[in-house]
Amino acid sequence: MTEPGPITLAYLAAHPLDAARAMETLDPAELGAFIETVPVRLAAPPLAAVAPWRAARCLATLAPDRAAALLEEMPGDRRTPCVRALPEQPREAIVARLSRRRARALRRQLGYPAALVGAAMAGDMITVRENATAGEALAAARAPEEIDVHQLYLVDAAGRPEGVVPLAVLLDAAPERPLRELARRDCEPILADRPLAHVATDRDWSRYAERPVVDTRGHLVGTLTLGRVLEARERAAGAVTAGAGPAAVLTRGYLVSMGGLARLAAAMLFGTTGGRHER
Repeated sequence: MTEPGPITLAYLAAHPLDAARAMETLDPAELGAFIETVPVRLAAPPLAAVAPWRAARCLATLAPDRAAALLEEMPGDRRTPCVRALPEQPREAIVARLSRRRARALRRQLGYPAALVGAAMAGDMITVRENATAGEALAAARAPEEIDVHQLYLVDAAGRPEGVVPLAVLLDAAPERPLRELARRDCEPILADRPLAHVATDRDWSRYAERPVVDTRGHLVGTLTLGRVLEARERAAGAVTAGAGPAAVLTRGYLVSMGGLARLAAAMLFGTTGGRHER
């Protein structure tokens, strides 16, 4: 496939969701050939918006280094379903080329069935001890640039959560203030092996946008937001629809094409028209 022109690259940057609709029209080999020609920073957002099973089939056609680079650029809630959908052999080769932090978090998530909290949790978090100061905690929060920090987690010597410190509270505190004085102790942890369907209605979401996830020994293993819960359940429902047979697939394709979005996006993205778009 030829190198994409500036119009195609600009379209990818400005309209990743529409580009994803166009990508849905390609088979995995064609999509992989196209992705190979696009800079990673532009290819990752639309690929992340493609159905995870389709994105996984595309990633499996790529060299492991290229596939890993794309995964590194994806949001965490999209990265895990894509990796989970990969066949075992390419999955191991790709995960092995991720950063150590990403690979560790992914392997932890992949150890849980898709219907459980552990599969939807984020594996990266900032942990601190109670004897730290607000200034030390803030320095720890600023260190890993790839983590989107909402709050810090106080843990004991065994790695069990003892409280949380919201980032907004930390930013307002004097640097020398002990962290234990800022901690909130009422953020209830969620068991990693708890069904996602049982978590969405928890009342604690009204107080905390993010909550700690623990294993059966009470050790902190990740974090979870309500958004991740809802997205995971939506993907599960989509997977059922996708496996419902040819009729469901044809119906879905017809509904998309009715609006002309897939055809228009494909024309702009892959240059399938002669320079004029019919309306």
